[in-house]
Amino acid sequence: LDYNIALEITRNLAGENELVVIKTFQKNIEFLEHMISEDERYDSFKTYIRNGLNDLYNQVINDESTEFIPVQLKTIVLPGACAYGNQDCLERAKASFEEWKAAGDEYETAIDANLKSWVLCSGIQSGTPEDWDLAWDRLQHTSQILERDSIISALACTQDPNLLNKYLQLSIDPDSSVRNQNKRYLYYAIGSSKLGSKLMLDWLETNWETIKEFYADTFVYNVKNMVALYPETANTQEEFDRMNNFYTTHKGELGSSAEPVAQGLDKISANVKWRQNFYEQVLEWFVANA
Repeated sequence: LDYNIALEITRNLAGENELVVIKTFQKNIEFLEHMISEDERYDSFKTYIRNGLNDLYNQVINDESTEFIPVQLKTIVLPGACAYGNQDCLERAKASFEEWKAAGDEYETAIDANLKSWVLCSGIQSGTPEDWDLAWDRLQHTSQILERDSIISALACTQDPNLLNKYLQLSIDPDSSVRNQNKRYLYYAIGSSKLGSKLMLDWLETNWETIKEFYADTFVYNVKNMVALYPETANTQEEFDRMNNFYTTHKGELGSSAEPVAQGLDKISANVKWRQNFYEQVLEWFVANA
C-alpha cells in the first residue's frame, strides 16, 4: 500500500470511536513516531495527529461511563492527546497531578485508577526534578500494585537525561524497593523512548561489570530487557553500528540473550531500509497536511 494512500485514510480518524480502529491507528502512528521524531519537521506530524484526535478527545474527556470500551478509549486517547500537545489535555493532567502531589498519605486513591498512568506520566514529563523525586519516594512506600506499576512507568516519562540516568542507577541500588522481577517493566519503560533507549545502552556499556555483579545469575535476562526496545526506535546506519558493536563486544557474555540481540539488528536493518524508501515521502505528506 502506497504511503500517501495509507496516510489519506487517517483523515477518517475524526469520525472514529471504534476501539479496534483506534488501537490499530495508535500502533501504526507509534511506528512513525519512532521513525521521524528527531526530524525538524516532526512538529507537522504532531500538529496533524493532535488535530485528528481533537473530536475523539472531546468525546472521551466528557464520558463518565465506567463500561469497558469507553474506559479503554480514554486510556488510549488521553495519553495521545497530551503527547501531541492538546492544551486542554495537558492542563487537566497537570491539575490532577497537582492533586496527587498534595494528597499526602492518601496519594494512592487521589486519582481515578483508570487515569493514573496518564496523569502521572504527563505530570512527570512536564514536572520538575522535585516532582520526580516525590514519585520515586512514593514508589518506595506504596503497597498497591497499580500505584507501583504506574509510577515505575511514569518515572521514565521524563525528558531530562540526568533523571533518566539517575533512574537507571537507582535500578541497581540495593536499597531500592523495586523488586528484581519488576525491573523488566522499569527497563521497558525507559527503552520505549528514543532518548531512553540510547541512554540505557550507553549506561549498560559504561557500567557493564557493576551491573553484572549486581544481577549475578539474572544478568543476561536483564541485559535482554535493557536493549529489547532499542531496535524499535533505531533507523540509521550509525544506530545499527552502535548495536552491532555492542553485540560483537559482548556476544560471549550474552548467553541466551545473544539471539534476541541479533534479531534486533535485523529489525534495525529493516528500519534503515524504511528510512531510505519512505522517510521523506512521509514527512513531506505531514508538512503538506498539518
